[in-house]
Amino acid sequence: MTDIRTMLDRLWDDYARLNPRAKAVHDLLTARGERVVNDHIAFRTFDLSPIALPAIAAHFTARGYTHGGDYDIAEKHATAVHLEPPEEGLPKVFVSELRTGECSPALRAVALGLAGQVPDGAVADPAFL
Repeated sequence: MTDIRTMLDRLWDDYARLNPRAKAVHDLLTARGERVVNDHIAFRTFDLSPIALPAIAAHFTARGYTHGGDYDIAEKHATAVHLEPPEEGLPKVFVSELRTGECSPALRAVALGLAGQVPDGAVADPAFL
């Protein structure tokens, strides 16, 4: 199993590749002697198998993160959870899922189509994140 620091490093690498400005700001601050710390990271998903909140959160709970709270975000039709890190210096994790049953049929159809594109077993791989 990939350890939590390796997994978080890979997530940052993916994020920085997709968001070059974030990497540029990070590099600028680091060059100035600043220590950049991610207080938290967030994941958004749908309440659909195989990508529902529990499947995403499992990557972190398997690596020592513990349940920190549940949230009902009624105005956004979302359910969320926050996970506390197993040690200091690691970010909190927030995972939210859109309750597609509360959305329009058109949005639900799009979400179902996207969830249906996920290959069997893919979510179990930390690289899925």
